[in-house]
Amino acid sequence: MANSNSPSMDTPPPTSASTANISNPPIKRPFNRRFAVVGLTLLCFTPLWWNYFGNLWSREAYQFFPLALAGVALLLFREYEEYPRPLEPGSNWIAGGCIFLSILMLTAATWLWSPWVGAVSVLPALAGLVWWLGGWRLFRALFPAGMLFLTIILPPLKLDEVFTLKLQNLSTIGSSWALKVLSVTHQMYGNVIEIPGHKLLVEEACSGMKSVLFTAAACIFYMSWRRRGLVVILLSMVLLLGVVMLGNLVRITSGAWLEYSYNINILSGARHETVGMIMLASYLGFILLLNVIYEKAGVPVTSKPSPPAAGLASTALGVFIPFWLRGALVLFGILFLIQIPRGLHYSDNDQAVATSPASALKNDTPINLPDEINSWWRLQSGPPSMLKVEAFGGINSQVWQYRKGRLVATISLDYPFMGYHDVQICYTSNGWQIAGQTLRSVEGESGDSPYREVTLKRDGFREATLWFSTIDEKGKWMEGNYAKSGILERFRHQFGETTTTYRMQMIIHGTEPLSETDLKVARSFYEHIREHLADYLLPKLKASATTVAGNP
Repeated sequence: MANSNSPSMDTPPPTSASTANISNPPIKRPFNRRFAVVGLTLLCFTPLWWNYFGNLWSREAYQFFPLALAGVALLLFREYEEYPRPLEPGSNWIAGGCIFLSILMLTAATWLWSPWVGAVSVLPALAGLVWWLGGWRLFRALFPAGMLFLTIILPPLKLDEVFTLKLQNLSTIGSSWALKVLSVTHQMYGNVIEIPGHKLLVEEACSGMKSVLFTAAACIFYMSWRRRGLVVILLSMVLLLGVVMLGNLVRITSGAWLEYSYNINILSGARHETVGMIMLASYLGFILLLNVIYEKAGVPVTSKPSPPAAGLASTALGVFIPFWLRGALVLFGILFLIQIPRGLHYSDNDQAVATSPASALKNDTPINLPDEINSWWRLQSGPPSMLKVEAFGGINSQVWQYRKGRLVATISLDYPFMGYHDVQICYTSNGWQIAGQTLRSVEGESGDSPYREVTLKRDGFREATLWFSTIDEKGKWMEGNYAKSGILERFRHQFGETTTTYRMQMIIHGTEPLSETDLKVARSFYEHIREHLADYLLPKLKASATTVAGNP
């Protein structure tokens, strides 16, 4: 009779493989729980990210971000699925340091309610979680997805605006040189190329950051998908930037030449959009061509990580969720709960006072200023010149010119900006040097209204005096508060606020500085004409806020 403890005929005897399965439990459950940790951590960033994506969508150059996020997800999924198992957990000190840094940044973002800081704070959190899951080897494998993710992070200090202006300035200089070769009569003023009878704004003809950012994201995704190394990806981006610059130069030069020679306009309207789509398709084709060249040249691709040593399997499975990470999850959860009411508070404020730019001041509605203001006479009666600038999400400008004696002043109302924008960046990017500036203030019907007066120099013989001020959608003048604010308040202005703003500026050019008498006359004129613009703008801002508040 068989022993009751002996195996039956239907049960195979235990083998070494089954014994190994007993000693090494399945890895599916721990890794699923680890993914739950990653998901819960990222969930705690969603209130600020929701606001950040809303701000990003308002910037035309960044409206590709849903495609970039899809590309990030595809790269992460492929690399993680193909990564050899089991994972080797990284150092808790490195992972914990990244997570702790993320908590500090998310705390600051929640306190300031800064969507930008909230967006950036997710980067160390992701780095810490990847390091905790798989250490340096997994971090290196997923790094290309992180590079693609960086294309939707706004650079600090509005460096994207500075870069856009640099691109436009280079495109203007290059196009001017090419037009000389083509014997096209023209003059270059900043980012404006003037041919007989026409003024071509490079901002309108040059897609600027839109082409650069989208094609850079496409280049990173495609080269990463084809498993090109980091050096090859960076080289490809440099070559692509050169091609985009060349494309913009060709577009501007050919547009000016066709306008000059045959009166054919390809730099505005449907033709402009068609040419833009053709140029974009050519840039994407260049990315494909680069990969073909790499294949023909035998440029190696990155190899997949090799499986870890057999002895590391039990070590990888033994580490689960350390105490420090559980504590971090609690802190992330607390910040998430704090973000919800703060987000609702800011959302309610936006519904009460904020509005879309078009609802406050119609983009195609001209402001008719008087023909005479304080003995200054308009050079051209009727509606102002209406300009559309592609930079910074699409800026409209209404421009007027007034003369008094030998002084000619150019005035413009520029809108809409998101947050405060210092116009001095534009002038310094176009070759002007700031020789001096003063913050002035005047008490008018619209209240205390500060403005900035700036002395500019260029080329050693050109002088200009600039006056500018900014008013937000709540009717508050911003120059004074921004100049006197502390570092935290400036940080909020720079990265947190999504206020729609309107800028009023006036500039007078010459070959020598204004005399003290002329300076006083011009300063007084700016104060008066700015009051005229404010009288027109403030009622529309109040009416727009009332309309939005009454229709939540």
